Amino acid sequence: MTARFLSPSAALGPFAAVAACFCAAPAAQTDDSAPVTVFGALGAVTDYRDRGVSLSDQDVSLVGSLTLEHDSGVYIGAHGGGVRVPGRLFGGADVRLSPYVGYLADVDGFTLDLSFELDGFEGGEEGRFFPEIKTSLSRDFGLFYTRAGLAYAFDGRWLTPETDSLYGYFDLEVPVPGLPALTVLTHVGHDLRDGRSDLVDWSAGLSWFVGDFELSAVWSDTSLDSPAADPGTPRGGRGDTLGEGNLSFGLRLYF
Repeated sequence: MTARFLSPSAALGPFAAVAACFCAAPAAQTDDSAPVTVFGALGAVTDYRDRGVSLSDQDVSLVGSLTLEHDSGVYIGAHGGGVRVPGRLFGGADVRLSPYVGYLADVDGFTLDLSFELDGFEGGEEGRFFPEIKTSLSRDFGLFYTRAGLAYAFDGRWLTPETDSLYGYFDLEVPVPGLPALTVLTHVGHDLRDGRSDLVDWSAGLSWFVGDFELSAVWSDTSLDSPAADPGTPRGGRGDTLGEGNLSFGLRLYF
């Protein structure tokens, strides 16, 4: 299996943040002599999730990402999508646009990823960015691909602003024997939040590549079943179910 880098340490892709991750697909290449590689994805998902919690209020959302990677390992880019955060958080922001910068290094066969991201929400009366420091260690073993990572948001995140968040996660991807285009995806994460109850998320699903297109079906769930379980959860719309289990489908074009 070939791991494709789409965006840093974010568990975006078909997991909680559907737009950025290491995905099982051949990497898009430019001229071999060029020092910079440009790649990304555009697509749509039936539910735009961030670490298991719905950012689109369980509605369809457009998602995308773009990354420029230098052959030194330094990269820069952004990912995002359409949002409809329950409770009209941040004045009714309708776009998530999160720029990032990072560095990739090979460490005894593993890929070390260090990055800094501004998780941004725009389009409403009040824009907001949440800075986050991320690191992960990953490796493609052929029979399976693994990644473990940590992310620290010292100014909180969209679900609980002003609340320190330390998020740890583990991803495992296993190609189906005899069907190399089909991959089983699994993820588990644990968010330690200062002054709030911890939030656990998990997901499992399938990814199927047809050329440069990816079809995915992922079940995501969290320990947050309703706003009553966490006083910091925004309310409104279908907010009572923003953390409940849901099967989402995605279609993405990689370039």
